[in-house]
Amino acid sequence: MLVKQTYLGLFLTFLVASCIYVFDPGLPQPADLLMAALVAVLATGFIIRPAIPKDLVFFGVLFVGYVALVNLFWYTQYQTRPFWMTPLYYAYNFGAVMVVVSLIREFRERFVTPCLVAIAVAIVIEIVALYVLPRPGIRSIGTFNNPNQLGYWALLLGCCWLVLRRDQKLGLTDFAVLCGAGYLTMASLSKAAMLSFVLLLLMALVTQRLARTVKLMFLALVFVGTSTVLLESSAVERFFSIDLVERVDSRLGTIGEQRDDSLGGRGYDRIWRHPEHLAFGAGEGAAWRFSKFGGLVMEMHSTLGTVLFSYGIVGFSLFVVLLIVVFRRAPLAYMLYSLPIWVYGLTHQGLRTTMLWIFLGMAFGMAHYVRSPSARPTAEVPEAYGADPASVRGHALRPSGARSAGP
Repeated sequence: MLVKQTYLGLFLTFLVASCIYVFDPGLPQPADLLMAALVAVLATGFIIRPAIPKDLVFFGVLFVGYVALVNLFWYTQYQTRPFWMTPLYYAYNFGAVMVVVSLIREFRERFVTPCLVAIAVAIVIEIVALYVLPRPGIRSIGTFNNPNQLGYWALLLGCCWLVLRRDQKLGLTDFAVLCGAGYLTMASLSKAAMLSFVLLLLMALVTQRLARTVKLMFLALVFVGTSTVLLESSAVERFFSIDLVERVDSRLGTIGEQRDDSLGGRGYDRIWRHPEHLAFGAGEGAAWRFSKFGGLVMEMHSTLGTVLFSYGIVGFSLFVVLLIVVFRRAPLAYMLYSLPIWVYGLTHQGLRTTMLWIFLGMAFGMAHYVRSPSARPTAEVPEAYGADPASVRGHALRPSGARSAGP
């Protein structure tokens, strides 16, 4: 059991270290190396037995396999590195999903609280880093390589937090953590992350009762009013400054005015300019192929758009089915919490970020292996139990999915 707890501890370390970027963009970061080791250990089955939910594994492997097939085909045509690197990203990230699902199945309710603590610690570390590390410009990057990474990471941690909280009423601790994550999105000045985080808060409020919603909205207003005075260098300036509000307002005011705030600027135009790839996909690489009409020589800045154009209708269908498998037995709230991720993905390619896949693993694992704290024992009495009151009580109080000790 101690070895299994150590394995869980390493996963918690990954959550905390997921914000630490020390290598250049595109290279594995320290947390990625740790997760890769966890995936490798899980594959051996020596420490923790892998969870193998048939539908999740089948469609996950099928999607990753199709990604590999498409990219390796195009590699034979153009021999550029992204074509053979991309399948490794997807295989690694789906391995991260299996690590999360396997841990949740092994530890069940004991998985939740340590993960919540790890997420809170990671957010605190990143907020401290904003003040300790220099800011190269008006947009903060903290420990990341660019501001968008900071904003997307904070958004994903907020989504993971709400999934782990299940259908419990949100309280002051939840408010503090969500405000911390929201503060990080504001500091990043990522337009997509800020707007998506507002949507996440709205989704969280939808799942709460009206009275508690009013309280949270009031606390949020207090937070916004007090947190915006904490950015400048001196104590006096920190107390009186409204620099963050001004920067956020200025940044949001540029929506639709910048060159990349368009379908062409985000690469969507290649979908209708190169319809020959919509059947089976163009792969992820050799973006110069799509610049002859004046398009950008870079990857498409869209999550679902990338899946559709890079892997065609076939790959897009497989990915949608995989999402259906993830959320099929999950509460409606989990699906609502995923909406901000897809909204962010309208203007950014977020598939390579491992925390997105961690969120999907948590949504699936929590729905399948962790009983909701508000669930009530069933009152149904199977015929096998007859009218024996003791047997009836034993059956009614048994959690969903629990096995009987006897035959």
